[in-house]
Amino acid sequence: MSPRPKTGMTEKGLRRKNDMLDAALKLFTEKGYRATTITEIARGAGTGKGTFYWYWRSKEDVFLELLDRKLGGYLDALQRAARLKIDAGDKIAILVAEASSIFLKYRRLCKLIFMLITEDAEAFGGEVRQRTEKFYRQYQKLITGIFKEGIATGKLAPDANAPALASLLIAMLDGIAVQEAIFRKDYPIELIGAVVLRLFKSGVYQQ
Repeated sequence: MSPRPKTGMTEKGLRRKNDMLDAALKLFTEKGYRATTITEIARGAGTGKGTFYWYWRSKEDVFLELLDRKLGGYLDALQRAARLKIDAGDKIAILVAEASSIFLKYRRLCKLIFMLITEDAEAFGGEVRQRTEKFYRQYQKLITGIFKEGIATGKLAPDANAPALASLLIAMLDGIAVQEAIFRKDYPIELIGAVVLRLFKSGVYQQ
């Protein structure tokens, strides 16, 4: 199911919609997706339930829009890094920095996604998983391409395995969100990103 299409939305209407998205994300992370009601989302944004239905058909539609914002931000950052006319090693450094920045911007949503996958996956229909899987396929392909470029240009070790390195980098970055979801605490993401990059430089970068 998709959000109701809105054309020519006024500035006030857009602000009200964003207020409800913010309220939904706050409630989802504090109470859980299943326990949050549409009435609570509307109340959290200072509006009524009828206004909610002007923008979305269901609670799942709200989550899907939040998900699209986060995944879209990641893909935009990855694609910008991939297009840069710099060597692959520098692209990887930019990619890690961008991923850290996006994580900080969407920290609540990142944690919520992993909480739902591990704790409440049955609360959703197939669309959430389909969109997430599509994102990760694109994510893997883009990062693998950067690693392959690094191997081909001699920036990375010739015996490096690009798909395996891409999977490892994704797992290391996503692992932070998993730990935050499990332990209910925030980790120093920028510091961890710098450590991840240092590990890759010491392990597969050509000196």
